[in-house]
Amino acid sequence: MISGVDYIFISNIDGKYVNKCFRDFFTKLWGTPIFDDSLMCSKENKTEHYELFISKNTAMLDFHDENGFALDENGEGCVYLISSKYPIINEELSSIVKNKLNEIECIYKYNLVLYDCWQYTLVLPAAIEDSEFCKLVHGELLSILNSKSS
Repeated sequence: MISGVDYIFISNIDGKYVNKCFRDFFTKLWGTPIFDDSLMCSKENKTEHYELFISKNTAMLDFHDENGFALDENGEGCVYLISSKYPIINEELSSIVKNKLNEIECIYKYNLVLYDCWQYTLVLPAAIEDSEFCKLVHGELLSILNSKSS
């Protein structure tokens, strides 16, 4: 079963710091949440990869096993954060400018070059527009990524 709503972030804030702050946030929110985490490192391309799955308690885990990423009766659900470090991201991108008739007026091409950055994938049980809990979690991750500490 594929479920959940993914949000992607790219930042220069270190994954270890983000994971620690995210854990601290859920500990304050839920008291004694269940953390299931893993770390994978590759020495060849110097990548790091963290996975952090968070649930409030075993009842929420059981609910997740039956329903996937979904909100429970309390409007909460399991959260999954994937953090991957990339030594370099070099992508050619395009921006399309359209007029009022939805016709393409021009296409701007540009390159994005970033070094030693992190990509964060946050999987939530609902869209942030539909859930106060998901909006809170999303906002907390944004706050962590906007912090100056690392």
